[in-house]
Amino acid sequence: MDEVEFWRIIENAKMESQGDLDREVEIITDMLKRHSADEILIFDAIHQELHDRAEREDLFNASTIFKTSISDDAFHYFRGWLVAQGQAVYEAALRDPDTLVEIVDETRFYGESECEEMLYVAMDAYKAVTGHDIPSHGDYRLTLTKYDWEDKGAGHNFKKDPPHGNYWIDVDYSQIFPRLWAKFGDED
Repeated sequence: MDEVEFWRIIENAKMESQGDLDREVEIITDMLKRHSADEILIFDAIHQELHDRAEREDLFNASTIFKTSISDDAFHYFRGWLVAQGQAVYEAALRDPDTLVEIVDETRFYGESECEEMLYVAMDAYKAVTGHDIPSHGDYRLTLTKYDWEDKGAGHNFKKDPPHGNYWIDVDYSQIFPRLWAKFGDED
């Protein structure tokens, strides 16, 4: 299991589910059940790294435009949804959150841009394969040697805490995210 295989699983499940997030989660879980326990742990670690990498102020603020308001939990679920959209959407959103306008429409407010269940696919698959709960992240993340934890590019070191920002700042969304603001912004 590596990041290429991770994204292959996501993309195949996304295609097979035809946009049904609940079905996509089921497919991902079923696909993971065909892997070893160690590979499921690596999948989980990769997912957590991607989830942590998306814990950014700009993504939080962009998501509030089409979600109106967002809690800490809802931001976790939004990032689960973002990963479930696939590698191209995920990477585009990290480069420029305004690109989310291309996949979010007026009918996909609130819960439609969240996927809490995505956060648990590895846990469910691991339990199905081993009969045990998945170990806590601290128990296996730093001992795995099959995956390179250094993010080659952004210089992010997964072994350290992910970056956190002040997500509740007052920003001029129309200037920072012009396309999202034009489509979803408040007219006040």
